[in-house]
Amino acid sequence: MTRTLIAPAFLMFASAASANNPIAYSPGDPPTAHVAIQDVNVRTAEGRVTVERRIERAARLVCADLQNNGSIAQPLKLYDQCYDVALAGGVTQLEQLASE
Repeated sequence: MTRTLIAPAFLMFASAASANNPIAYSPGDPPTAHVAIQDVNVRTAEGRVTVERRIERAARLVCADLQNNGSIAQPLKLYDQCYDVALAGGVTQLEQLASE
């Protein structure tokens, strides 16, 4: 359960990832994902949509291994919780960057 709460906190933006691979995933405990934004203008609607899609993919990557443990019901619940927190954290960071 601790991992479910900690992993989403590491969903961050990074300038090191290339436009060809805008998500840099690092497995570990907790896993992390860095979303590239240097190729996108986050102050435009189109740019925000692009980054939001990247955040969604990164959240799925960070939370994916929660689906592969134990019974079916518990991992799905943990995955959903992890995904919701990771997505909200990423979108909050995006909104902060867009308002700068």
